[in-house]
Amino acid sequence: MAVEALKKVQFAKETSHGTPATADTMLGFMCTIPEDDREVHVPRVEMGVRMTEYLDAAIVKRLVADGIGLEDSDGVYFEALPALFSTIIVGNVTPTDASPLYTWEFAVNQSGTENLDTITLEAGDDAGGYRIPYCIGKSFQMSADVDGGDANMSAELVGQYVELVSMTAGLSLPTMTLLQGKRSRLYIDDTWAGLGTTEVTNTLVGWEVNFEGGGHQKHWGSANMEFDGHQQGEIRGTCVLTMERNASTRAEELLYRPASGGTAITKRFVRLTNTGPTLGGGNHELTLDMAGVWRTWGSIASANNGNTYDVATLSFGYDGTGAQGFRAEVATSVASI
Repeated sequence: MAVEALKKVQFAKETSHGTPATADTMLGFMCTIPEDDREVHVPRVEMGVRMTEYLDAAIVKRLVADGIGLEDSDGVYFEALPALFSTIIVGNVTPTDASPLYTWEFAVNQSGTENLDTITLEAGDDAGGYRIPYCIGKSFQMSADVDGGDANMSAELVGQYVELVSMTAGLSLPTMTLLQGKRSRLYIDDTWAGLGTTEVTNTLVGWEVNFEGGGHQKHWGSANMEFDGHQQGEIRGTCVLTMERNASTRAEELLYRPASGGTAITKRFVRLTNTGPTLGGGNHELTLDMAGVWRTWGSIASANNGNTYDVATLSFGYDGTGAQGFRAEVATSVASI
């Protein structure tokens, strides 16, 4: 009998896209397996009976495991980020080695298609498992509640098909260094080159970053039913900041609502960091850099314990001066995916 507590998720990076790899890493995330990874077509035929769907001629038109959901079980951790970012932002990243600390930089490639890493995903419970090869990431969402201390992540992937398997046994439990929402810090600057210069203190209450990487499958005419390749299209995203109202937030709001009804647009460059425990000569750390403009500004949008908050949304975009718009950097103990 299947036991909910015995569910697990694990994966391996694929050496060749679409060639299933044997799982080698357990992932502290929950997995939603697509309900319909195959498009079943039962033709409607006029054949002198009242039931017109002719089962004898049914076919599978194509295979695609779209809508794979990953969500942290109870908090996101630094060690999971290199693999997830490599399937969504950019692959083939070699970290800077300062063992035992490794720094992974995921800078969006603005000039061409990303060469995303692909993974084989396994998920299941004591009743049985499932394998999904050729998984690429479509999007992720990260958030932190500074007051409550929580930090979370979810991601959407697409894979080739869902296969019933016996899951790879004997994998070690994951090393999990959880992000702490309280250790989030906010910087807002005037240029991409100046990111990280000006910290906005006594302000940040919460944040949420939504990143759409444009990863998608490609079906070509072939002997295969599943998709044959992948590509990455348009990249977009938003950063939603919940901030206590003060002189700093008023100054930023003035860039959204210029004086005397002005309509000037001012680019803003936002850095979010989250620092974890010491490791070697540094710390576990996440850095998210974003170029954008304030798209919406919710003035006096919420309150807590008698304190009033603004909620501002930064929309990502391409900054021609810095020739960039988004990058993520992770420092953690992971040396390879």
